[in-house]
Amino acid sequence: MANQSEPESPSSGIRATPSQPGDRTTQPERGPSRASVILVVVSMVLLAALVWSLNPRRPNFKPAPLNPPSAVCPNPSRPFVPSNTTEIPAPIMNELPADVRVRVIRRLNLEPCKCGCNLSLAACLLSNPNCETALRLFKEIVEEEMKKAREVEGKK
Repeated sequence: MANQSEPESPSSGIRATPSQPGDRTTQPERGPSRASVILVVVSMVLLAALVWSLNPRRPNFKPAPLNPPSAVCPNPSRPFVPSNTTEIPAPIMNELPADVRVRVIRRLNLEPCKCGCNLSLAACLLSNPNCETALRLFKEIVEEEMKKAREVEGKK
């Protein structure tokens, strides 16, 4: 059975297809023209120049330290990284209720020591128990958390 859309020659039985405008035999396929390629490249270069001009390089300023580093703690040039200490060997920690102790330890791990060592308060207390700044901040945090605990109890 012959396909009805394609004519069949009566003598040979060979199907002949009419030439179509998009046929490869009649018109060779062409790629993008050289002018369009150049236009795309020039547009990309101009776009890159525009992006670069809108984002000029910023100077690398660092804030001045608020307090000069103490002589007790070393002054490394590393950024602050919180610690994950679970216990602080201090007698005052044993006297705190469990929920207050957890909040104090969390704050000691997350807050940086202001002595200039760029350690968390917990890490500074463990590595340098003589740091006056860390001891003072530790006592302030314990007092603040105890005060919050008393306020919560008073509201109940």
